[in-house]
Amino acid sequence: EAACVLEINEGDAVTIKQIEDAISERGWGEGWIVPEPPERETGRRVAVVGAGPAGLAAAQQLRRAGHAVVVYERDEAAGGLMRFGVPDFKIEKQVIERRLDQLRAEGVRIECGVEVGTDMTGEQLRAEFDAIVLTTGSRV
Repeated sequence: EAACVLEINEGDAVTIKQIEDAISERGWGEGWIVPEPPERETGRRVAVVGAGPAGLAAAQQLRRAGHAVVVYERDEAAGGLMRFGVPDFKIEKQVIERRLDQLRAEGVRIECGVEVGTDMTGEQLRAEFDAIVLTTGSRV
């Protein structure tokens, strides 16, 4: 908003976040946003290490392409810094849960409390999956 040229006249800036939120909420409320499972399966399996924004986005696109996808997250819940680092007034946790529900409905398996490198080795991942996506993100 601060960069909006309409702010030349104080108070006239376009409130992009509020507009985007309103469109998104209407889309969810009216059923425009629905799970999109793949039309065909590829038979390939992909592991995604890390359930932050990058991992979840990768998982969704890979699943929609028809791959079997398992997301491994070391924390007790998926979402990464969106869940554990961003305060509720910026993004409500219900928004994250809604997206996770959509991923699960599309067939993405999310395994929390699994630390790759400790609970599961890289060799185990390579043996079980055709590809591995590393999206470990940031702890702080």
